[in-house]
Amino acid sequence: MKKILLTLIAATVLYANEAGMCKSLCGPCAETPEDATCMRLDSLCSCQALLDNIAKNKELFKEKALASEGKSKFYSRTVHFKDGVFVDAQKAKNPLTEDQLKQFHKEHNRASANAEAPIQVPSMGDQCKQICTSCPADTSLFETTATAPENTKNPLCNKVEETCKCYEYSRALWQAAKFHEQDSIAKIEASLNRIQNENAVTDSIFGVCDTVGDCYVIITMHRETGLLVEVAKTATDAAKDSATAVVAVDSLETGRDKVEPTKNDEKPKAPTKSGDIFYWGIGLVVGSLDENDFLENHIDGANEMVGDFNMEAGISFLFRWYFYSAGSFQFGLSALYRHHDYMHTNGQYLGEVSNSFFGTSYKTYFVDLWAEYHELLAEIPLSLRIGIPIVKFFAPFADLTFSVRKPIYGWNTADIYGWRVDETFNWDGDFYSEEDWEFLLWLGPGIEFTKHFSVEILFMLIDAKSGIGHNYADENDSFRLNLQFAW
Repeated sequence: MKKILLTLIAATVLYANEAGMCKSLCGPCAETPEDATCMRLDSLCSCQALLDNIAKNKELFKEKALASEGKSKFYSRTVHFKDGVFVDAQKAKNPLTEDQLKQFHKEHNRASANAEAPIQVPSMGDQCKQICTSCPADTSLFETTATAPENTKNPLCNKVEETCKCYEYSRALWQAAKFHEQDSIAKIEASLNRIQNENAVTDSIFGVCDTVGDCYVIITMHRETGLLVEVAKTATDAAKDSATAVVAVDSLETGRDKVEPTKNDEKPKAPTKSGDIFYWGIGLVVGSLDENDFLENHIDGANEMVGDFNMEAGISFLFRWYFYSAGSFQFGLSALYRHHDYMHTNGQYLGEVSNSFFGTSYKTYFVDLWAEYHELLAEIPLSLRIGIPIVKFFAPFADLTFSVRKPIYGWNTADIYGWRVDETFNWDGDFYSEEDWEFLLWLGPGIEFTKHFSVEILFMLIDAKSGIGHNYADENDSFRLNLQFAW
């Protein structure tokens, strides 16, 4: 059974670490896929498929989070990531204050005022249009000369110009064509800038939420430019209320982000546990640890006694840190109580024999032995959990736990029945010495139902002791069951 557990744990660890490691390693290899190391990495991680999935997830983010609706100059979204992967985006309340809106509108209006007005082409009748063809304007002068120069070669053209304003009309047509050409280029540049801005926003938000667990971000966008106006990383409840901590107002003049920290009247809400990776909790422990030689320290012959009933139970306080959604380190402090009953029929017992002639001697009797003991212990468990996040609220895992145990206080009774023997030994109780310690290694499977509750069963692999400790019979499958609650 232990071999099966070790195999399952090895597979679980590989699966759990594969996504994060492959994601970090495949990126640099995208530019040099022919490299021998990169080719080997691709065979293990399927880098092209992984990078394609990341690119598709970013396109989904642009579609859901950056797409604008309506005619408002600003729009806000609450964006949800899970383990660095975009999940969903919902409409959110615009967190900008009135002063920030006025400032942005002021800059926007100033940018519009600086734009050139469309060229107005004067009207001209059909007769003048026909006459002007006989006196064509010199287009080389349109850039520098606003009025028609005197025509010394053909004086009649001077009279035509005075009557029909041919040069002014032709120059206005040239200016209008040039304006529309520049306007088309400006629109293309604006579209390209918007695409670049959206790509930059996408990379930035993915960087902010490249974390373990849930990540909620409120973003506010400027519709025309695609620039990020505001971003606030927050928790679920705060995201619903759109509480803002820092606002970055875009400068239309430079095209870059100008960050201006501001505070709303409302204080940001404290993060809730759903977005955290640190958890406190309590656990309930119950189990069975077989042994066969502890009472030999107090009763001769007890090394041959076998356990009839044994149990261990207690409560633990724990602290847990998640390094990915289903993997965690955990340590704690436990208080435990142990009880064990022993029975041995026709066992060996070394008893005293008193004789008036020979004095006191010792003899081995074959008797029935019965004993029980009670014990209080403290324990520090150190655990590593490696799990597979199958669905949001369900994750099986493997747990490897190292326990450092300190026996504190113990007491026991023993009864011996047999020929010429009928005695009772009571060890009324005493504290263990500072040299008495126990060290156990556990391994077993478990299931986590959200990060707030988990259940697991652990089997002992190795045990060691110092001083007067216990030698546990791990070959008899000593085990323990853990129920843990965290918040």
